[in-house]
This record gives sequence, structure tokens and C-alpha cells, in this order.
Amino acid sequence: MRPASACAALPIQHDAREWTAVYPIIERIYVRERRSLKYLMRAMEEDYNFKATVQMYKKRFTKWRFQKNVRRDRRGKDVGPQLTRDSGLPSTALIKAATVTRTPRILHLSTSDAAQLAFLSSIRNWTVSFFDRAELGTVGYSLPSPPGLTSPSPKSSIKPPPRDLNNPEQLSFAFKLILGLLDRDQGVLAGRLARKAFLQAETLLDAEGPLFIWNTLEIFHNIALLRQANLGHILLHHLISLAGSRPVSKVLLRLQDLLQAWQHDGVPVRPEALERAWSINADLTFSRFDPDYLLLYYQLVWDSDIVKLDPEIARHSDKWFAKIHDKINKTFLHDDVDVATGKLWPKHELTFNGIGIHGDGTSQPANFNQLKQESLTGVTQMLDEVPADSTMRVRVLSAWLKSQVLQDDAAMPVHPGMDIPRLQARIMAYIIRIIMDFETQGREDVDSAADRMRTILALREYGQGRLGSQIVYEMWQLEDLLVRDGRVEEAAELRAESYRRLEEFLADIPEEPHG
Repeated sequence: MRPASACAALPIQHDAREWTAVYPIIERIYVRERRSLKYLMRAMEEDYNFKATVQMYKKRFTKWRFQKNVRRDRRGKDVGPQLTRDSGLPSTALIKAATVTRTPRILHLSTSDAAQLAFLSSIRNWTVSFFDRAELGTVGYSLPSPPGLTSPSPKSSIKPPPRDLNNPEQLSFAFKLILGLLDRDQGVLAGRLARKAFLQAETLLDAEGPLFIWNTLEIFHNIALLRQANLGHILLHHLISLAGSRPVSKVLLRLQDLLQAWQHDGVPVRPEALERAWSINADLTFSRFDPDYLLLYYQLVWDSDIVKLDPEIARHSDKWFAKIHDKINKTFLHDDVDVATGKLWPKHELTFNGIGIHGDGTSQPANFNQLKQESLTGVTQMLDEVPADSTMRVRVLSAWLKSQVLQDDAAMPVHPGMDIPRLQARIMAYIIRIIMDFETQGREDVDSAADRMRTILALREYGQGRLGSQIVYEMWQLEDLLVRDGRVEEAAELRAESYRRLEEFLADIPEEPHG
């Protein structure tokens, strides 16, 4: 049974442009080929990822004045309705004399426009179908274990992957770093990191429905913004190959069709199309908000420029997170530690293999407890100051949710195999980053920004280890702040150190031989 708080399922909706784009296909199948409505619906869903209800089709047929058994006149024209605006039904004489084709006026869509509409439809259908399946009796939602976190068989020789790449957020930072390396003319390092990231790209495919769409489009959006189309094509081809016959392959193939259509029409990749697709998925996800999807929400990549919820959706975010907070408290009240922990935290957050693999033992920052209190105070302050319809509001609430583990009566009790201080350090780094973004919102001259970034790095190194994509990426952000402050020599030293760490991180990925 799903809780009473779960939102009712929303009907599938398509706007006028989407219906216009598929008009020729529907007209051919239903009118010219005289197929049944059932056949049409199945063909549109399976072949074009276009899903709609019987009532929606009938309403559209009425608007288009479709008559499946309409006769054709001697000139080969359909004896059908005109598209002009009428105050009433046309007379019989007008119908018989009609020579105007029934093709809508916007049928002159370019190849890329039609492909974009098909892609957006596939996003909507994929997300809706996930929630429709979940409502058929699924109790809650559980994430598949990331590679390397399940118990290997005694005969298994597969080593667990580095912590840096075994979850969507860290994989996202890997691709941000790849793009940064390309921008810095570090093609060799970018290629090596790409090979390492591609080895773990299947992590994206392990996620279902809205989680896959959210995190995958976040990566492709970053690629599109920096006009690295070649990298996007390679990654997409790789994901399609990995997906095989999985249902998610339909969405990936629609994205491939869109990229090819842009090439066909000679237009550049449009980041705004990916933003629109991301928004459709996000709005549907939160329209179906349910605390039982806590693990799904936790795995969403929040630290991204693409995270901009519709204001009407964002206004309800306080209620969402209050429900989640209530669920956390009730879970620990009714379940033992092991069961509750498994329900409330992704497994990759509960194990720490980064230090063991990278061989470092970074010590805890001396002011650790002070930073913990500052994090809690900062979250409380932001909750009071950030408007409900602000794009920053959801990130602040996610920080508030994660901050529960920093409380004295932490929602995360001591648990075998867990290193609570290191988990707290990762959460503190996340929170302080949001505090920093809040302080610098619309401003570039905040004196505390560089110090905030140093604190984030210190917590990151203690909580995650000194190597990894996110560490290097944030070192570069600190470098930019130092350059802005005129501390050029210090920035140069930091850049050199970032490359040394990256080389160490990529020690298992040799440089490809030339020739």
C-alpha cells in the first residue's frame, strides 16, 4: 500500500506542437491505412514513443475531423474538413466541394524540430510509465547497489571501482573535469579520464525512470554548453551499446535521433532543448512526490546549473522535505538500525573505500566541530532567507535534509562499517558549498569565497580522500578565486598540485600509444 500522501497519477499531456508533429503519422495509419485505434496507439507508443489515452486520441480526431472510412474524390483529394475557423459545421455542399488538404499548417517542421518533439515525448512517457508501474503494488523504492558494493562471490576477481566514480554525482564531476581539461588544452589527460569514466558509465543505466533522466541529461547538458559535440556523440553511443535491449534504450535512441537531426539541419546542439527535457522529467517527478522515493531523491544530482524547478512546483518543496523528515523519524522509531539505515541512505554513502584504495589517511580538520555548528546555523539562516519560489530553495532544503546527520541526536546512528565523522565531513562540504553559493548569488566580490573553498576542500579530503574528480574540479574553482584576488603565484602552485593529483588518480589508465 502506498501512503495517503502520495500524489495521484497525472494524465499524459502533449501540447499542440507535439500533436502537430505526429499528425502525418496518425493520419497515414488511421485514415489512409484504415487501421484500428488500438493498432494506432500501439504503433505510436512502440515506434515513436508517443503515448496518449483513448480519450485524447478521440478528442484530437474530432478536432481534425478524421473519418476513417471517408471516400476520396476523383482528383485524389481527401473529402474531409477544412482547417479554417468556422462558427459552426460546414454545409454538405461545402464538404463535397472541399479540395483543401487536411494537413495542418505547421507541417513544415524541420527535421530537428520533429525529432525534438519526439524526444520530449519519450522523456514524458518514460517518467510517467515509471510512476505508473510503481503504483501497481510496489512498496517504496530501492536503488540497485552500485558496482562493487555487493558481496562478490569467492571466485570473483573483480575489484570494486574507486569511490569517485561509483555514483551519479561523482560521475557527473568526472565529465565536468573532462570538459575542463579539454578547455585547458589537456587533451591527453581528458582522454584518460574519459576512459576511466566510461568504464563506470553503466552506473547511470542502473538507475530507473526519473533518476536516469535527471542525472544523464545533467551530464549531456554540460557537454552541450561547452560545445563538445564529439564527446557527447561518443558517450551516447557508449550508453546505447551498454543499454542493449533495456527499455531505457528507447530514450537514448530518441536523443541520438535528435543529435543526428541537428546535424542534418546544420544547426548547433541546443542546450535549451535538453533543459526542456530535464524540466519535463523534474516537474513530473515532483508532481508525484512521495517520501517512499527518498533514496531516489537522494541520488539526484542537485549540484548543477540545470536544477531549476518550475516556481509552481518549487513552492511545494517545503512540504516535500517535511514529509521526508517525518519519514526518517518514523523509520528509526519502528525499525532497528540496520533496516532503517538501509531504507534511508544509499549504500555508497555508508561505505568508505576511497581512503583504502588511494592509500591516504587525511586527518580531521582541527576546527571540525566548529564547522559542524556553522553548517547547522547556515542551513537555518538560509531556510529563513531564501524565498519559497527561488531556484535555490530546493538546494537549501536538500542541505537541511542531509544536515540531520550532523545533529547531536543524529538521524544516522553508529552502525558497523560506517565512519560517521567522514560521512559528516562529506555532508558538511555539501552544505558549506550551498552556503557559499547563497552568499555569492549575484555577486563576484565576496571576500570569504576563497576561504570557504579551502574549507570545502579540507572537508572533502578528509571525507573522500585526496584524489578524485570532484577534488580536482574544486581545486580549479579555488584557483580561479585566487587569480581573481591577485594571488597568482599561489594559484599557479595549486594548479600544478591539481595536475599531480590527477596523474596519481589516473595511474591505472595508461596513456594510449601514438601511431
